[in-house]
Amino acid sequence: PCAAVIVRRRLPPGGRVSIRFLLGFAARETAALRYPSLAWKQTAHTMLVPRLRTPDRALDLLCEWLPRQILACRINARTGFYQCGGAWGFRDQLQDSLAALWLDPAVTRRQLMRCAAAQFEEGDVLHWWHALTGAPPRGVRTRCSDDLVWLPFAAVEYADFTGDAGVWEVRVRWLSGPPLAQEEQERYFEPDRTQHADTLYEHCVRALDRAMTAGEHGLPLIGSGDWNDGFNRVGEQGRGESVWLAMFLCMTLERFAPVCARRGDEGRAQRYLAAAQAYRRAADACFDGDRFLRAYLDDGTPLGRADADACALDSLSQSFAVLCGLPPEKTGPALDTALRELIDRRSGVIKLFTPPFDHNERRVGYIASYPSGVR
Repeated sequence: PCAAVIVRRRLPPGGRVSIRFLLGFAARETAALRYPSLAWKQTAHTMLVPRLRTPDRALDLLCEWLPRQILACRINARTGFYQCGGAWGFRDQLQDSLAALWLDPAVTRRQLMRCAAAQFEEGDVLHWWHALTGAPPRGVRTRCSDDLVWLPFAAVEYADFTGDAGVWEVRVRWLSGPPLAQEEQERYFEPDRTQHADTLYEHCVRALDRAMTAGEHGLPLIGSGDWNDGFNRVGEQGRGESVWLAMFLCMTLERFAPVCARRGDEGRAQRYLAAAQAYRRAADACFDGDRFLRAYLDDGTPLGRADADACALDSLSQSFAVLCGLPPEKTGPALDTALRELIDRRSGVIKLFTPPFDHNERRVGYIASYPSGVR
């Protein structure tokens, strides 16, 4: 479905006119006819946002504006100047919905169910998808490794914050479709949906069980990318590993184990805690002088060494080393290094990593296709 609207106006010099466009979709005609007034009410009264009064006027305005921007741009429209796809991203909107916890936890709860419904019986998920009301999703099934961890992380964050223990019992149907063949990195298609449903808890543990892999260094396999999609060739042959994902898994497994224990799933709880400790040790071993490495390529080449021509320092593995509780005698120097090398005060920029990749570094992935410093 596609819609376009053109309004022609002839303005005199200095004239002004206000034009409002409102495009929407509904599954039934009656709903479509009601849509304009309904949508305008939702747009005008999206979220109850507290007003701050501090000595910093800019802070006051940001705290009032950003929650509305998250809901309007990242959840409802799913578009922006940098990406105009309108798709649901599995990890993207889960992260965005967590920002609504303080103001409207129902936003987070709805997103948990929406993402659980984009999960295959095998535990993996659609990395992104488009779906109109009442229609099956069409999206891309990938080997992206971190998607699997965001659902349980966001679910336990929501449950702990709200005390809504009933969320674990909500039953959601699965997607069904042929798994990726050995030579496939991704596939865009329209999967089927199963008739049977399982609890959100089952969706989460199936994702975690699939995510808990280990390569030569004891780190989880990076697959066709982790939080940085542009690293899609780091583990193209199935051996590349992610240091950052080990840290994120460590955090999530430790948070999720008590959920398992409270449900009488003691064996799984103990297995998750043991895996978290193993990932912690593997990540700790990746400290390299004054920084933590970012990843290992298929051939064992480390990403994030100080003498590297590109990505000598990546912010994710420095910050998550702190968040997952690695020793202060290592995280302290790592943060000092990040502060020194990643913050460009003249440009007002905090870099994701430095130096950027050039076009000769194609073996790490499509990140090298961008102009230096753009992505």
